[in-house]
Amino acid sequence: MNETDSINQLLKGTYMGISIFENLKERLKSEMLKKEFTEIINTLQIHQHSLIALLKSKKLEIAEHTGVMGTITEIVEDLKSKILDSDYEVLKTAIYNIKMAEKAILVYDEEHFLFDDGIIKILRIMKQDYMSIYHKLNRYLIEFER
Repeated sequence: MNETDSINQLLKGTYMGISIFENLKERLKSEMLKKEFTEIINTLQIHQHSLIALLKSKKLEIAEHTGVMGTITEIVEDLKSKILDSDYEVLKTAIYNIKMAEKAILVYDEEHFLFDDGIIKILRIMKQDYMSIYHKLNRYLIEFER
């Protein structure tokens, strides 16, 4: 996989994450959780802007959307989110999705031998943000479990 495809793979995953969390946010009843999900979406959008800036700085092509497989995944996730009937269920789904994103970053990191400081820094930030989001969502899950 060349550098453009490699970075765009991360970007497409970020687009997908934003879409998933926007759909989940729509299912929430709690205003507090809606604000938290807005912060999560903002964090993912920062990742998106960082990856786009990296591609631009290298004069590489920028993926505009998730691609065919990403679009199919988004549709499936949107349909699954429609059956969620409580904030607790939305939180469980969000935790699952952020854990999958974290695993995808680890796999990406293992599969790509990276020399570029820019992408290494972005990956490090993304990993830390995903871990932070995961722990934050788990704290809310405990609260909404009652």
